[in-house]
Amino acid sequence: LGIVPYDCVEDFTVGRDSELAVIEDWLETQDHNTLFVAGGYGSGKTHLLSHVHSSATKRKFATAWISMNPGESPFSQPKRVFAGLAQSLRFLSPTNGQVCGFRELVRLGLEQGALGDNVYFKWLHGAPSERLWEWIECRERASRPFEPEQLPSGHRYNRHWLVPHLYDQCTAANIYCHLLSALGHASLAAGLRGLILLFDEAESVDAPTTAHRFEKGHNFLEALVRTADGDTGLLKPAHEVRSLISAGNAPLVSFLYRCPPGLKLLFAVTDRAVLARSRFAALCRVLDLQPLSEDAEKLVRKRIRTLYSQAYAGRPTARPGAVEFAPDGFRSSTRLMVKRVVEGLDLARFSTAETMGA
Repeated sequence: LGIVPYDCVEDFTVGRDSELAVIEDWLETQDHNTLFVAGGYGSGKTHLLSHVHSSATKRKFATAWISMNPGESPFSQPKRVFAGLAQSLRFLSPTNGQVCGFRELVRLGLEQGALGDNVYFKWLHGAPSERLWEWIECRERASRPFEPEQLPSGHRYNRHWLVPHLYDQCTAANIYCHLLSALGHASLAAGLRGLILLFDEAESVDAPTTAHRFEKGHNFLEALVRTADGDTGLLKPAHEVRSLISAGNAPLVSFLYRCPPGLKLLFAVTDRAVLARSRFAALCRVLDLQPLSEDAEKLVRKRIRTLYSQAYAGRPTARPGAVEFAPDGFRSSTRLMVKRVVEGLDLARFSTAETMGA
């Protein structure tokens, strides 16, 4: 049925006490604002990110989640990445505890004066039109919103002709790092503890592609890490930052909006290869996700049996020994272990049903 809903994921998390302790320590520290969670396929990385999404939201962080699909939202397309993060952004209102999203955070930032001089967000003052919201959320390919207006002379013009462009280009890393750091700064001004960005399947930065896109993808990843770390050198106009590639048609837009950026980044990767080729490894912490212990696996199997029995009104299921042990090949994959247990219970239930029918 997919990923456990984030608001009850803690009830379905077993055997990860040591990993969660590392993550909680990372949430509290001001150093190393980037964390990489490394583990094999099916080891539970996505589930752990979902747990962080839930617990961080309850701890007064704003959170945003994106799965890095090479075909839909690759690192080499910063605008698409920002669009996915904006769509998923959530936080609990400091005033009434209600779940709020991207637009509410922007409004709070403007009310608190944290975004008033931002070259992009300042256009959302007052009562912005839906077109302006769609523009800042990067929901359409057009780089500037278009709303025609007619002068008394009969001439028509775009009422948003002064609004800056949001370019859909591989080199536009500075624009979207600027926007994300502005959102992080706004979250602090709104009474939150910051903005956490969760990137699942981040190893896709190394997916087979053209050399141009490969370079731009790694450039955006490095820019994100340095922005979250509050690298003051990124406060300069982007064209002065020689170590990063930026948009030539937006050279004055800095990567970092303001310090502190209020950002934390969590990447889930299948191995450490992304860090091995990076120039920013010193800014990151790495958490290696180990296979569940035998005791934790036994507890998982016990809980699955209980839930399975409840789901099928107490119908007979396999005896405990039938789904108690997994072959060595399954030990490294929590996903395969769970699938094996459920399939064993299915076989037992169907076998029992056929026997009773006969």
